[in-house]
Amino acid sequence: MNDAAELGRLIRESRLRKGMSLAQLAAAVGRSSSSVRRWERGEVPPAKAIVGDLAAALDLEVSDLDALRPVAPSPETPDPPDDPPAEEPKHTTLEQPIAAAV
Repeated sequence: MNDAAELGRLIRESRLRKGMSLAQLAAAVGRSSSSVRRWERGEVPPAKAIVGDLAAALDLEVSDLDALRPVAPSPETPDPPDDPPAEEPKHTTLEQPIAAAV
């Protein structure tokens, strides 16, 4: 299981253990129910800015949630390019000989 799925499982189990609905947890952290649903499914992690509120609402430690959050790549390590650089386009001249008028 990856960290996103594990984090989602932890959020869901903690919410259910407290007897909270998706809407109740969403209201407690100032987000939508659909956001909470996406966290629980492991689709996206909760924003770093609300981890403290989320931990408090679920009676968890911030470190429990942070340990499972995906690590963003370091700014010193750029992502490799997806595709090789495109070749320079070849320009053709628009000048054409003018045909003699008939």
